[in-house]
Amino acid sequence: MNTAKKSWVIIIFVLVILLSGLFTSIYISKKIDRTQRVQLLKDAKQAALLVPASTVATLSASQSDVGNPLYAQIKNNLMLFRSYNSSNRFVYVLGYKPEIKKQFFYVDSEPVNSKDYSAPGSIFPDTRQKDIDSYFKGEAYTDGPYSDSWGEWISAYAPIKDSDGSMVALLGVDAATSVWHQQIGFVRTVVGIISVLLSIVVAFVISFIHKKDRSIEFLEKENRTLVHTEDKLKEIQNMAQIGRI
Repeated sequence: MNTAKKSWVIIIFVLVILLSGLFTSIYISKKIDRTQRVQLLKDAKQAALLVPASTVATLSASQSDVGNPLYAQIKNNLMLFRSYNSSNRFVYVLGYKPEIKKQFFYVDSEPVNSKDYSAPGSIFPDTRQKDIDSYFKGEAYTDGPYSDSWGEWISAYAPIKDSDGSMVALLGVDAATSVWHQQIGFVRTVVGIISVLLSIVVAFVISFIHKKDRSIEFLEKENRTLVHTEDKLKEIQNMAQIGRI
């Protein structure tokens, strides 16, 4: 194997390894995203069980709810639920006001003194048409990544329905996209390091094999030279013997 051929072999192997690493990283990243969304949706559905439709129906979505024991009970449930998983930043219950085409907060999981606290009845200013459409579908779903007034999120929503199956409210759970990015970034870093190290090992092995082949070729050449020299010596000896005769 000559030097040029060896270089091309190394380049091809390294490209194959790096491309395999890239596709592996993409595959694992997508799998992590799907798994996280499934888990987030599961969290939303579980949290929705803590908010009975009959209790939501007693709320006025105004400041007067703050003194309502049922409001306090829901808020406490949501705060406890959020504390079980640090990846979930916000848990809240949304309603919808058709006259202004905006969603609003019935209750959230933030303490009253938090800068992110949403008072009962406060409007969700970043309501999108797709949010409204999804609200009336009455189905659990995930959304994001998207940005709103609080940051960038991936969210899961679960409907809260009355006994007739009509929509009463929507339970939402927000997870910061930074959590997604950290996990996916970690996987990509690990796969990248493995790919680079594997490329170095392959390049070293190919170089070692190339040097070994060259050594073998050199020894074979030397051996042929010695054989040729030995034949010449024998021929000279034979001629000398004939000359003496």
